[in-house]
Amino acid sequence: MIDSHDFSYDDDRHEYRNSAGIVRPSVTQALKLANVIDYSRVPPSILENARRRGSNVHRWTGEWDRYGDIDRTWIQEDEVPYFEAWLRFRRESRFVIDQIEQPMLRSVRGIEIGGTPDRVGYLGRNRFVLDIKCCRSRHYGWGLQVALYEMMLTGRARLGHLGRLIVQLFPTGNYSAFPLEAHDDAPAALAALTLATTEDRFEADEALLTLNAWKWNRGIATA
Repeated sequence: MIDSHDFSYDDDRHEYRNSAGIVRPSVTQALKLANVIDYSRVPPSILENARRRGSNVHRWTGEWDRYGDIDRTWIQEDEVPYFEAWLRFRRESRFVIDQIEQPMLRSVRGIEIGGTPDRVGYLGRNRFVLDIKCCRSRHYGWGLQVALYEMMLTGRARLGHLGRLIVQLFPTGNYSAFPLEAHDDAPAALAALTLATTEDRFEADEALLTLNAWKWNRGIATA
């Protein structure tokens, strides 16, 4: 549990509460409510195994980055290559970390939203918000997720003030690090946030049009 005068965060429940004690949506929850993220067709056993592996890899990489060491006997066999892939990224990229999984509750366009970016730091002179992924395939929703993190960190409802970086870890022990640079992620991310929180039908319809246009530009089905 993280508690401050501004908000509290319950890690077990992944729950953000503002200073009035009201639960606010997280970035991931907002994207699910807006149907940007949808795992309903994934078999529960596969989804649970992926969730366990991803959660644990985030934990091990976080402990390594904080303390420079970890008891590797805790790492399950199928998690090892993902962990090794992260260590390889750290060695090869020389990414300098200044924030590790720091929960925050911020207002974006007047909407309170919670989120925990995996890392914030520097590649050379450029500052990035970085998200770690433990899967084989890319997901179009990543751009909107990290766009919302950037807006929360900068306090601006537009992009370009921080770099956005995905580090995708593979079961081979390799990784792929790539920037997210599409500026139309900003209006689409704001539209998803509006869809997830508004009770105004007109606002919802306008947001849906914006989000569907963003999907259409990427060849993503909207039905």
